[in-house]
Formats: sequence, structure tokens, C-alpha cells
Amino acid sequence: MHLSAALVPLALLILGCGFLPSLPSGASKSSAPVVPAGTPLAAGVSTQIKVSGSLDACGLTAPAPTTMELTAGPKNGPFDTYTLHQDPVAWADWDRRPAMDMMSLPAGSGIAKMASAEVGRAPAPTSAYGVAGGYEEAGEACDVHLYGVLVEPTTDGWQVTEVARRATVPPTPFDESDPNSNKACGLDREKLAEVEPCGMRITMVTGVTAPTSGGPLTGRKLLGAAGMARGMASWSETETLLVARLGPATRVEGAHHTWAVRDGETCVWFDVEKGWPAPILGDGSLDPAQLVGTVVEPYAAVDGAPYYTECMALTGS
Repeated sequence: MHLSAALVPLALLILGCGFLPSLPSGASKSSAPVVPAGTPLAAGVSTQIKVSGSLDACGLTAPAPTTMELTAGPKNGPFDTYTLHQDPVAWADWDRRPAMDMMSLPAGSGIAKMASAEVGRAPAPTSAYGVAGGYEEAGEACDVHLYGVLVEPTTDGWQVTEVARRATVPPTPFDESDPNSNKACGLDREKLAEVEPCGMRITMVTGVTAPTSGGPLTGRKLLGAAGMARGMASWSETETLLVARLGPATRVEGAHHTWAVRDGETCVWFDVEKGWPAPILGDGSLDPAQLVGTVVEPYAAVDGAPYYTECMALTGS
């Protein structure tokens, strides 16, 4: 049976424990790019990429991307948010993800400390970090993995550092005082960060151009908006970002703002709801009606898939 646990950048929750042995590492060492202090992380697109290192020893054998795109999203409290897209293939074979949601790393924050432990050095406060991890039951053992991506600003682009760890550990009893209690696999990020990486890949991205604004809506542009809208974010800020990137919504019906475009034999659909459906507990200053509600992330629907018929109707096809 396969179990996986996806992680958001701030998830410091321990889902399981266990001794994680040190693994031999074929990973290269990573160092921070040298740039003037305070250099911001600029969103944009680049096809000028130079890759060093490898993740093959971790079982991540997808080819390196040929383009990268970093999109900025609305703030999440004090954190800046981003989504990193790589094209044409997903680079994390463990869960075949086409994009990684990321958060900024203010000095002293919990996410900055965890990122430092997982990358092996302290990143600049103007960087962004995303992480995914999980586990798989392998007979009587647990195959546990953790995959982190750090994006740091350079003078004309980014340095993208990918660090992967993998370990085989015994399942942990629910009751540590009773060795006969039920056992289960889990993921403990703090313990896994002590394991030597099985792979590290560094990608230098140069010649970054700002995300395109205006022009016709395309499938690529719409799919590139993944991560730009997040539930409970400010509606006005989110709408401004989306309209600047995608143009006005194809349809506004009640609270739902929908973008749709035909892309060959597929139809790309994106739906963002205005208004969080419940009061915000503990903070009466927030008006739920002025927050983002449910988000259906952009995806390419084929004939017979959910929303395909509605999407094609919106495009006039």
C-alpha cells in the first residue's frame, strides 16, 4: 500500500518518528550566490539555464527543465508567496509535480530555520523555499523522502538549489512504551534533515524577463497562473494580480470568476471564488467577503473530464 504526505512550506508537524541513518552522499555542496545585500527575488521567465549536479541517486531521473517561471502570489500574512514552474517535464519524480509553491524566508522565522537545516546553510532573507515529502510502506520498512527547493536572487536571475533526501526506516509504534502496539510510517522533517542528501542539483537561471501582461489568453499563460490565488488571501490583491497577468475573467457568475481558453484538443480552466464561506475566528477585523474562497487551480481538461463541456462553452467552441 502506498501512503504519501504532501507538505506545505510551513508544515513543521511531526507525522512520525524513528532513527534515520546517515546515508552516503553523492551530492555537491551548495553555496549562496554573491549579490548585493537586499537584492529582491524577481518574478519572471527564463530559458537561459545552466544545470550542475544530479538527483539520479535519489530516484529522481526526469530530465532537467529547459525553462523556468517564477510567479508571485498574494501575501500570506508576513510572507511573500511564489510558485515555481518548470517546463516541459515535472522534475520531482516522487509525486510528478509540475510546480512548487514557495514562501519567503524572513530572518528568524520558523520556515527559515527549517530551510537552513534542510539545505545545509542559511539562505538570504529575500529567498523563497518550498518543500514536499512523503513515505511509502515497503514491506516491514518505510521508504521516507524529503525534497526541498530554494530559489535565491542573483543580479540577473536566480540560483535554484534542489536538495533530496531518502532513508529506509522501521515503522514507529503508536505507543513507544508498548513495542506490540500498532506501527505506522511517518515523516519527521527534523530527523530527516540530519540525513546526508542523496542528491543536489543547482540551476543557474539568467536573463529573466518579467511575466507577460496583456495580449491574448493562452493555455500556457493560464497554466502558469497556478498558485497565484490562495484561499483566505486578500481578494483585491489577488484579483489585481490575476487581471494583470490573464486579463479580465472570461466569465463572472455570482462569486465565481472563471478564466477559460481552448488549447488544441484540450480546454484550460481556472476558477476563483470571491468570499470565504465562514467567519474568521479570532479576528473580527477581517471581512470574509473580501477574501478568496475556493480555488480550482488551472488544469487542462480533455473530452469527458470534469468542466470540459463548461470550459468549451465559455470559449465559444
